[in-house]
Amino acid sequence: MLYRINTDSSRFKSIAVELYDSANILAVGAVITAYSGKHLFTADNFVTRGFQSSVQPFITLGIGDSPSIDSLYIRWPGKGFTVLYNLSANKKIRVIRSESEVNENPHN
Repeated sequence: MLYRINTDSSRFKSIAVELYDSANILAVGAVITAYSGKHLFTADNFVTRGFQSSVQPFITLGIGDSPSIDSLYIRWPGKGFTVLYNLSANKKIRVIRSESEVNENPHN
């Protein structure tokens, strides 16, 4: 069987986030929170879904009809967080912990 995704990306938008951390290559355990207008979107970064099962090593957030993300908050595993602003929809971004500004979060 062959499956095709027929989602209209001009109406239903998303943003894909690929995380990389030198100590934890796929940043497993990171938490992403995105804000768009009055809407809040969140996802956990785990690549396993059960016994001998996995998914692609990036997070896709469906953001409905929002044209962009106002801010994206990444809470890294262990300590620290990164905040990105004004991200366009229907894009895939890669965030490398060592290259992004990582702030210490006392609540981690």
